[in-house]
Amino acid sequence: MKPIWLCLILLGIIALLIIIPHQYIKTSVEKMNTHLDLLDKEIQTDNWAKAEKLFNNATKEWDKCSPKFEMVIEHEEVDGVERTLRQLRFYVKEKESAEARAILGELDFLVNHLKTSDRLSLENIF
Repeated sequence: MKPIWLCLILLGIIALLIIIPHQYIKTSVEKMNTHLDLLDKEIQTDNWAKAEKLFNNATKEWDKCSPKFEMVIEHEEVDGVERTLRQLRFYVKEKESAEARAILGELDFLVNHLKTSDRLSLENIF
């Protein structure tokens, strides 16, 4: 009877180790999406001072959550987001609306991809 309880406890711990990081990634990605959406609206209206502030807020949010992402997500995907953020910083500073919005679209895709890449599925296993 003890081995059954031990197996159930271990199974519960494993389930928690899967669920908790997934929830953290999901909520962090949603926060980043909020920052990126606000940034896109300010870029569309050419409000560059506000856009720089929002970009800095998005960068701070990313810096806060990216070390934890690296524990459960492939480093290449995290590096892709960081590389795109650096490109976006340049376009926001130079006030290049079209380029900034294009990079912002790519960044939005990469950030949203993080949400699905950690999910336990047959595609991710094989």
